[in-house]
Amino acid sequence: MSINYSLGLKTSTPGKKKPKRKVYATAQYTRVCDTEAIMQYVVKHTSVQDRGEIMSVICSVVDCMRERLLDGDRIELGELGSFYCVIKSKGAETAESFDPMKHIRGVSVNWRPGKRFRNLDRDAKYRLVPRRETVVKRLRQETEYFNSQLPARQPSKQPPLTPVAELSPEEARERQVIDAAESLLLRLAPREEAQASEATGESR
Repeated sequence: MSINYSLGLKTSTPGKKKPKRKVYATAQYTRVCDTEAIMQYVVKHTSVQDRGEIMSVICSVVDCMRERLLDGDRIELGELGSFYCVIKSKGAETAESFDPMKHIRGVSVNWRPGKRFRNLDRDAKYRLVPRRETVVKRLRQETEYFNSQLPARQPSKQPPLTPVAELSPEEARERQVIDAAESLLLRLAPREEAQASEATGESR
């Protein structure tokens, strides 16, 4: 269990004309802990085994917190910490000219960590990892190299049309249209598979 970080150059004194750049650490996350992961943790570490019940409780807590924050409350959740609203606004010339519809630009929620989260540095371990941009670039290069080593696809031969000697002229034309469409699909299938493989490689 460790916190991943990467290194990058950043300006240490932004206000100067020639700011000095130094190397700083930036936290990098590798996974996202979603509601499903939390439910699995609760099932594993408690006697509650009903996933639907756990999800219902989580949703109820979220709804309650949102309602209390919109009502101007400060939420205290023990060791988890406290949550409270912060208003973003632009200044008015006088108190009388302040219009909330005009000057208030938005509201955000601040979290003040509780005791269990304020001392993370005591138990934290750190691991140096590449920057995400470097990983994406490397994967793209490997994908391009892999694709370049694949043998060239040979164009598929068009299958012969179905004999139409025993069909009426209308049926013969319909059969030829169907056979031509099937032939076209057969030729396009390898191309679509290659494009799908390229798209999958780029998204990784």
